Amino acid sequence: MPNIEYIKNKKVINFINSFDFYLAIDASEKTTERGKWVKAPGYELFSAVKQYLGDLPVIVEDLGFITPEVNKLKESFGFPGMEILQFSFGEKTSLKSKPKGYEKHCVVYTGTHDNDTLLAWYRGLRQSKNISVKNYKKGFSGYPYLHLNPHI
Repeated sequence: MPNIEYIKNKKVINFINSFDFYLAIDASEKTTERGKWVKAPGYELFSAVKQYLGDLPVIVEDLGFITPEVNKLKESFGFPGMEILQFSFGEKTSLKSKPKGYEKHCVVYTGTHDNDTLLAWYRGLRQSKNISVKNYKKGFSGYPYLHLNPHI
């Protein structure tokens, strides 16, 4: 059975990429056109913070474009990333992006602020996807902490 950690008091770091690199723009510029990509001191920063505070209660928002360097930074400090359940059932979704392919050390959210509610999303799926989700739900019936309503 998977190990579930209660995530109370964890902080989410959005845009984890900015701890590896960022776009530096002079304050006098009106646009970002003359900005330059700069290497950020993410490893040094997190190392210093960890030295004084111990293990960091952090979840990183690692959705979208993530470089190998950012993954290394995340893994170096044991930061769990995140997965979005609603993104897991598209027609062209890879096996790695489905719940059984998620990294073991991650936090799963049903959606984001950009998504509909989970129930509205589920009801709005095309019939073929509904069958896919219903079949997937059956695989989780042995987990007592998951309460899946068989009627939705």
